Amino acid sequence: MTRDMLKEYHELQIAADDVKNHINDCENELKELEAESLTSDNASGHKKYVISGNSARYQSKKTLLMQRKQHLQQLEKKIADRSHDVENFIFQIDSIRLQRIFILRYIDNLPWFKVAMDLGSGSSEEAVRKEHDRYLKSLGL
Repeated sequence: MTRDMLKEYHELQIAADDVKNHINDCENELKELEAESLTSDNASGHKKYVISGNSARYQSKKTLLMQRKQHLQQLEKKIADRSHDVENFIFQIDSIRLQRIFILRYIDNLPWFKVAMDLGSGSSEEAVRKEHDRYLKSLGL
């Protein structure tokens, strides 16, 4: 775990949503492509689908969309793994107070003054930040 990984957590959550939306877009494009390109042929009495129009163009576009979806799914897994690393680090902190500081700061993405306010008991922004920094320093981070 590094300080940069902690700071990056909120961006990872935003990126995860973006990637999920892009995956959905790919799936919708694939469905549209198939709907546009495949036609039903009932001449033989059996339902079968044939590619209408330019089959090379269809295959090329389908391949590109499938590859894009696969790359996005790999990115989604990478983002999830990195997010889990940060969450595991935070949830393994023994001190409940320190754990709350890290949850409020990184998972809830609050600025230091709000972290201090949420902790209550007269905690100042500076005191909370120092407590956070001392803990990371004790871990060599």
